[in-house]
Amino acid sequence: MRCVLTSGTTGAPKAVIFTADNIESRLGQLASYWADSRPELNFMGLSTTGGFFTALAALQHGYPYMAEVAVNLSALERAKEYGIQVLAGSPAQIGQALKLVREHKLQLPNLVEVRVAGSLPSQKLVSAIHDELGVQVKSVYGSTEGGGVAVTMLSPGDNTSDAGVLVSGVELEIQKEDGVAGQIRYRGPGVSPGYLQASDSDSNFVDGWFYPGDRGLISGQDRLVLDGRSDDVLNVGGTKLNPSIVEAVAEDFYGVKEAAVCLVERLAGIEEVAIAVVTEPDIDLKKLDANLRDRFSMAHPTIYVVLKAISRNHMGKIQRQDVKAQVERELGLANY
Repeated sequence: MRCVLTSGTTGAPKAVIFTADNIESRLGQLASYWADSRPELNFMGLSTTGGFFTALAALQHGYPYMAEVAVNLSALERAKEYGIQVLAGSPAQIGQALKLVREHKLQLPNLVEVRVAGSLPSQKLVSAIHDELGVQVKSVYGSTEGGGVAVTMLSPGDNTSDAGVLVSGVELEIQKEDGVAGQIRYRGPGVSPGYLQASDSDSNFVDGWFYPGDRGLISGQDRLVLDGRSDDVLNVGGTKLNPSIVEAVAEDFYGVKEAAVCLVERLAGIEEVAIAVVTEPDIDLKKLDANLRDRFSMAHPTIYVVLKAISRNHMGKIQRQDVKAQVERELGLANY
């Protein structure tokens, strides 16, 4: 019926198959977690699953679909003209839109909600949306392959790793590795049957289950709490370190705009935790180092590199291999 390209889950370009039954099922539950009858501006393009289903929802509910991939002033001005009520996109896209709103003192009087997906928003972004736009924040966890899986409303100070309650029709299991957390898998009528021209090495689809590569746990309130990606967990001299947690702590430190963690070898065979940061001019890296050493005493960053930008894909997810290459260049290890 339709194929959508993605690399967010697998790390390599794949074409995800959507059958007519998949599309019909997702449309049937869409209003509970994604686009509904409220006019919206979604910065996810038509070639993405988020943009595609937003367009179908616009047709279903009879309001204009704003196909705006570029986050720029003219898009936001048209959003104001059309009385847009929901602004949607990845955290990186919403962050850019907020920057424009701030710089141009733009008012969006009809706006009632900001919806983020593609990666987890930071607490700093949630607070900025609340303070500068004065609207609620909806965070949707899911994938191109599986659609929406869990949804939550976020307020300043909330744990943004708490993905919320499961979307109706989704069956999710945690393959526990430590008695509590483990690899996530889920299935349901909206989950794709697989990849176009799938190879024997594809392990994301097994017996009707989709494995997104994420780790998580189910809280006492039956909410899904994410715990990073299985392939992101770093082994530092026998100590396991979740880079997303370190990055979240760093980004809450005054003067840090963005952070990305990777492993680097300055001496052959000895891996060190490196953190790349995008900062304000008055950042105190010594205080940041002390803060992270205190929080992560067993495995903490020992290398700090200030970059102009963190390498991310179009959905705002950190490209760790690219970040590692950037850090190595900054340290003069590119030809190591």
